[in-house]
Amino acid sequence: MAGLIIAADRSFAGKTTTTLALLAYWQSLGLVVAPGKVGPDFIDASYLNHLANYPCANLDLWMHGPSGVANIYQRMVGSAGMSPDICLIEACMGLFDGGDGSAARLAKALDLPLLLLLNVEGLAESARALASGYINLGLSIGLHFLGLVLTKVGSARHIEILKKALQPYLESLNLPLLGFLPKKDAPDLKSRHLGLVSVEESAHLFQDERLISWLTSNVHVGALNGLLGIDCQAGSLKKPLAYRPDLDQGQALDRSRWPKAFFGATKAVLKLPSTAPTLAIAWDGAFSFCYADLPALLAELGVRIVYFSPLSSKRLPECQGVYLPGGYPELYIERLANNFDLRDDLRKFASSGHLIYGECGGFIYLLESLTLTSGQTYPLTGLLPGRATLHKTRQALGYRYAKLVGHLVDFSCEISVRGHEFHYSDLSLTTSYPLPLWKIESQMDTDFSGSEGLVSGRVGGSYLHLSTEGGRDFWQALAKTLKN
Repeated sequence: MAGLIIAADRSFAGKTTTTLALLAYWQSLGLVVAPGKVGPDFIDASYLNHLANYPCANLDLWMHGPSGVANIYQRMVGSAGMSPDICLIEACMGLFDGGDGSAARLAKALDLPLLLLLNVEGLAESARALASGYINLGLSIGLHFLGLVLTKVGSARHIEILKKALQPYLESLNLPLLGFLPKKDAPDLKSRHLGLVSVEESAHLFQDERLISWLTSNVHVGALNGLLGIDCQAGSLKKPLAYRPDLDQGQALDRSRWPKAFFGATKAVLKLPSTAPTLAIAWDGAFSFCYADLPALLAELGVRIVYFSPLSSKRLPECQGVYLPGGYPELYIERLANNFDLRDDLRKFASSGHLIYGECGGFIYLLESLTLTSGQTYPLTGLLPGRATLHKTRQALGYRYAKLVGHLVDFSCEISVRGHEFHYSDLSLTTSYPLPLWKIESQMDTDFSGSEGLVSGRVGGSYLHLSTEGGRDFWQALAKTLKN
């Protein structure tokens, strides 16, 4: 299977738009594209999933480690019923940004080539210095570049200046200059506080013809196909139907199947026995920040998965535990607050000693209330003793290394995890003796300590998004707890 990482010199260089356009183009040839995202970002991954009709894996060396990334990559290509022709991975930030979690390190670990995008807005001859800096450093550590594409290009005159400045250097390396993507007519992806707006709000931008035309008019895609060894005649040349994701605005999902945003159980996983415990995962417009391979990992650990919608489900499905992933609960806060039936059912579920675990937005839902930036406050489930307040400025961002201290799940050995934190709300406690879930040991490159999250009985959560492989010890303990 061919593979490619779309990297750039910095953020806002056009990685997401270029990746989406390339994905749409290859799909128009009848190829099956497995998308991936470097780093912990959920929203870019949801865009790739939306267009590819294929789960998008988050590949992060810092969170997962080399063996964990290899496991996730195998799920991308080895999930039951999936046979992709190419793996297309969007990088994060600049090529070398992110320390151990950088796209450069991932390219080395998976031995994948790179297509390098350079944002040349406001640059002329200086573009050569920018290109040579990135390429020379990459070559010195063994990276493999397929070619270069310049983005945010202005006029035809701008292109001529850039060609003259770059071509002698690139020819000396036998590295092709594959295209010039203009600022004009590029799809405009809107943002909000946690990143791009949700994929449902941008559905009107997913016009395959427009993306393909923008790409093929400005990039030598035939040359790129040749460099990757893609046979353009192998596909059916029938344009696949546009996919609109399962996470709707409230309708409960068909629990007999996995949402298309998630990987099914890998081929190596035997059919789960009828006695396997069931974990109910919240999945709708308010709660959608769940890593695509988590259900597959849980299946490997012997847990059956069902789905429900806190926006519209009146009752929990039959289950032994509940997982509430992150998302944008603030956008649907009235509906969440007014779904009294489900809130009551969750309280009954918790009072009977069942496990409920929430992350970030899911953690907020377990608190007593959420106050928006407008000052308006809405009641929530009240299962944890705290109140959240949404701010206009970011309250936390970064990788976290943590140790489990709250007895939410059964564990006899130390449980250490790696994850990521990114939120605009903060927590005020309503108890004098809070029981934290985690002890934060460090950030990625910075000494840092403190407690995080809350536990009350078998209900717990925190702002920390756990990775799959980097959080395997916790997920394994959760699976063991559900079985007991």
